[in-house]
Amino acid sequence: MMKDSRQNKWRKQAPDIFWACMVTIIVGAFALGKTVGENGLTFAYIEKKLTSPLWQDAFAEENTSDPVGMGGNAEENQQTEPTTLEKKDEAEKIDEAKTEQLNGKQTEEKKKTERKEDIGVTKFDKYTPVKINSPYYSDRGKTPLTTEYKYSKKTGKSYFNDAMFIGDSRMVAFYDYLDLKDTADFYCQDGYALYDWVRGKSILCKNTNRAENLNQVLQNKKYGKVYIMLGMNDLGYGNTAIFRKRMDSLIEEIKKTQPNAVIYLMGMLHFSKGRSDSSDVYNNININDKNVELAKAADGKQVFYIDVNPLFTDEKGYLKEGLSADGCHMYGVYYEKWYKYLKEHVVVKKQEKNAGER
Repeated sequence: MMKDSRQNKWRKQAPDIFWACMVTIIVGAFALGKTVGENGLTFAYIEKKLTSPLWQDAFAEENTSDPVGMGGNAEENQQTEPTTLEKKDEAEKIDEAKTEQLNGKQTEEKKKTERKEDIGVTKFDKYTPVKINSPYYSDRGKTPLTTEYKYSKKTGKSYFNDAMFIGDSRMVAFYDYLDLKDTADFYCQDGYALYDWVRGKSILCKNTNRAENLNQVLQNKKYGKVYIMLGMNDLGYGNTAIFRKRMDSLIEEIKKTQPNAVIYLMGMLHFSKGRSDSSDVYNNININDKNVELAKAADGKQVFYIDVNPLFTDEKGYLKEGLSADGCHMYGVYYEKWYKYLKEHVVVKKQEKNAGER
């Protein structure tokens, strides 16, 4: 009786067991077929499947890593589509690049504006040149003008408190005829030339009446501005290219030792007609050739070209009659006019803008 009861019980449960087995087989076959189709069948894979729950593989996400032992490349199976965070980072990088580009353009425009406003420009008057047969110079067909700049015109004697004047006999006249002896330092003497400086020849300090090495002076004392008037005695020492090279060397030495100083290159004053026309070397065409190179050396930022020839020459460019006894050096009374012109053409730094006549 007990045996019949058990048999009846199994008969009743058989359909449920049958269908449970069928579902298990179908689900297992689905999971197995899916993975085998993708990766191939290995012993390690079968072992893993037999020891892990079937539902785990049946309902796994499509973008899983490669199962152990299936021989797949895990890096190749990872997501290839950028995530939301990656897209956001990329967008931010693009925005930053655009902003940087815009800022760059704005900065460049600002620099251009600053260049127009704060950098001096040196221009030239042109004329018809004449043919010159000389190893020293040529007729350039142009004369340089004072560097155009927003100069201060309210400068007094105090502006020259930290000034240095370097030059020849014409600069000596500045020391002799102007009231700057107790204000500026004058390193000048008759006959001095760039030719002398490049060879290390000492120069006279008019303030102390002692000969000194110019390079050592520049190294030992700081100046706010340096005025240079050299070249007349170089007219016969080499050609214009050599003159320019020597002047460039002096400018670089001053820039190196006086990085904050404003450098003024003062053009050579022309000769009178009688003096100019009587020499193949010491004449206005040669002077003009050298002055053109002086003007070209002015960068309008730290170096400026100053030319006073329009104040003292006639319509043909000769030093006016009656201004000089020798056709080269003006009478002392005229240097005050020259000095006034310098005071009207100064580059004033911010800390000096309030400096006036003392």
